[in-house]
Amino acid sequence: MVEFSGIGYTPEEPITVGGGALLHAFNERRYLSRLRGPGGSTLSFTRLGSTPGGIGVVDVYRVDADGLAQPIRLFLDPYRPGPNGVPAGFTVDRPEEPWRLARSLVPLVSEVPPVYSGPTRWRVAYREMTIGFVDVDPATGLVDIDALAELEQLMRSRYDLFLGNAPVAHRAMVLADVLELLMPVDTEGAMRGVPVRTRDLDGLPVDEYYVAMLDLAAERRMRENVHAMRQRRAAEGGGKAVIHKRLHWVRGDQ
Repeated sequence: MVEFSGIGYTPEEPITVGGGALLHAFNERRYLSRLRGPGGSTLSFTRLGSTPGGIGVVDVYRVDADGLAQPIRLFLDPYRPGPNGVPAGFTVDRPEEPWRLARSLVPLVSEVPPVYSGPTRWRVAYREMTIGFVDVDPATGLVDIDALAELEQLMRSRYDLFLGNAPVAHRAMVLADVLELLMPVDTEGAMRGVPVRTRDLDGLPVDEYYVAMLDLAAERRMRENVHAMRQRRAAEGGGKAVIHKRLHWVRGDQ
């Protein structure tokens, strides 16, 4: 194989991509898909396995592209956030765009629980139409879904693996990645989770209070629209609609 040096070319100096134990494959594919070889050529890549790195375990990929004399091995670290750079000999497609990598870092072994400060409520949009709402309690890991039946089925059939294996302390961050990143990819952009701003109205300045009240009014209208769609579908014989569903994922070790 062609020999290079620097970031990504040794297990001791890997490319950090994050994703943790659950979403490492998503992050690694997304990162490698953005890399370009000589002359801007796209890459083909295959995961070869894992190996000990400078800090923990790193994943090993065989990478090839037009213009490379031979395939190259790159080492990616899924347990530290990134990316921390681009390996020598490569460029990035659309460098002005954010990477949008999964932010959750579920470890292989238990450690100090993370402090979650992200959203706890999302509205789920299908194209430009709101089809439901998802809430999570970061302390308990309980997920509430208020939506059309198809959304609950999608959550169960597609995302059980991620949420069911996420420790309670990490579940809110994993859910954020699922709704904001995985769902748009899985549905080719048709569906996505949009964080809903929630805030305490007491003590807000007048201008912020006005904006917050508009947000709450908009959410109320969207929930009314979801309820109307459920009722219409039920009246048309479209099957039983989910009025409210609590999804409780429990790992075997909890």
